[in-house]
Amino acid sequence: PLCCKMRSVVGGQILTLSEAEADIIFASHLPEAVRNVLYLPVLQLLAYYRSIAKGLNPDRPNNLEAVVKLAWGENV
Repeated sequence: PLCCKMRSVVGGQILTLSEAEADIIFASHLPEAVRNVLYLPVLQLLAYYRSIAKGLNPDRPNNLEAVVKLAWGENV
């Protein structure tokens, strides 16, 4: 998968969330589309506070240019 390729390129750890066979298991029994929407704010806050704890600026992540290309060609 793409996440494994990116991990080998830029380094890092992968945390999996699922209803079964994952690092964190949720037994919500909600449809997948609903779960995905509900998990997003939690994951964004987790990433935000982790970056702050590591002394990083969450508004300027490292290696972003390697993954995201802005449509208008500017690097903000």
